[in-house]
Amino acid sequence: MVNPEVPFSAFNVGLHGIDEDAVLDSETLPQVYGRLRRILEGTVLVSHMSFGRGAMDGAARRYGLVPIRARWLDSSLVARRAWPGRFRRRWSLAVIAGELGITFRHHDALEDARAAGRLCCVPVGTPGWT
Repeated sequence: MVNPEVPFSAFNVGLHGIDEDAVLDSETLPQVYGRLRRILEGTVLVSHMSFGRGAMDGAARRYGLVPIRARWLDSSLVARRAWPGRFRRRWSLAVIAGELGITFRHHDALEDARAAGRLCCVPVGTPGWT
C-alpha cells in the first residue's frame, strides 16, 4: 500500500474498500519510487485497458518523478486479438477473466494484476482457452 496523500473519493472506497485509514501509516510514492524503479524498469508490465499505466505515470508526474520506462501490455487488447469477437465488445477484466475461467477478487489490486497477467500468458493449447 502507498499513501497517495490525497482525499479518497467515496466511489473509489466503495469499489475497492481501501480508505485513508488503510494507508495512513504507509509510505508515499516518493519514498518507494526508487525501489519500484529498480524492480520495474525495463520489464514488461501488464495493465487492463491502460488504467494502471495512466495511474502510475500520473502519480509520478504529480511528484515530479520521471515515469518508469517499461514495455506496457494491455490485457484487454491481448484478449481482443487472441479471441476476436468472443466477448461481444465487453472488455472488462471481470468479463474476460470469467469467460476464460480465471477466478479472482475483482477490484483488489493484487488479484486484478494476477488476473490480467494470467490472461496475457495463456499457453497455446490450454484446454478451454481456444
